[in-house]
Amino acid sequence: MELLLQTMLSGAVIGASYALVAVGLTIVFGIGKVVNFAHGEFFMAAGYGVVIGLALGLPYGVAVLFALLLVAVLGLVVEKVIIARGLYEADEHVSIIVTFALALGMTNVAQLLAGSNSIATRSSLTAVRLSVGDVGIDGQRAITAVAAVLVLTGLVLWLRRTRTGMQLRAVSDNPLGALYSGINVRRIRTLAFVLGVVLAGVAGALLAPVLTVYPTMGQTAVVTAFTVVVLGGLGSVGGAALAGFLVGVGYAFVATYVSVDWTTGVGWLLVIVMLLARPRGLLGAKQMRV
Repeated sequence: MELLLQTMLSGAVIGASYALVAVGLTIVFGIGKVVNFAHGEFFMAAGYGVVIGLALGLPYGVAVLFALLLVAVLGLVVEKVIIARGLYEADEHVSIIVTFALALGMTNVAQLLAGSNSIATRSSLTAVRLSVGDVGIDGQRAITAVAAVLVLTGLVLWLRRTRTGMQLRAVSDNPLGALYSGINVRRIRTLAFVLGVVLAGVAGALLAPVLTVYPTMGQTAVVTAFTVVVLGGLGSVGGAALAGFLVGVGYAFVATYVSVDWTTGVGWLLVIVMLLARPRGLLGAKQMRV
């Protein structure tokens, strides 16, 4: 029983980080209709941001904020220089090609600047153990899960109850209608892209002390994120969040009771089944949903 509970707890925690990355990917697609294969590289950039912050002597919490600022600036530059120069109005296969090339370029830049070796980081929370009986978790994973839930809850409330959030939803539903109603569609798309990659950055920064940081870590993250997004439903924020937790728990069970080598294969098998049985996913729709 302890092993079962421990597996569920570990899966829910890692699923929270999957949900953050996948919701960010969903927002970018839902608002701008851009399939962003470079999304995982912002996850990676946040990890390196934490490494740089700690190397500068910053406390871990401040290093996380530094990493998120770095990701936000990087996302803004990428959006202005690459994404906004035609991808919003282009067919989706164009965005796939361009962002895939961007992902390779960002990975190569990280390898040139930081080398190919992985870098281990630590926070004071890593050594803290929270447990009930024989079931427990370290403080860093616990704060990652709590932060993910708070961020996702705050995001949903912001999208539903604020003027800017409603503008994002309007642009997702009907960009031309939103433009005619006086909404600055260009600004909203920029905001959505930066917000989306920052969500991936939150996951990368929080998981940096848990995982080692290396140039290709974003590739694994984006594969998992696309698995989650397809299962949850393209354009569905709630679906991505729900699927993130489900995939995390599912992967944990497969890794514990079968083999860790089977986790990615099982994920894509679920994607195939979902696409055949329910193409829109768990909570998917044609436009972004909260």
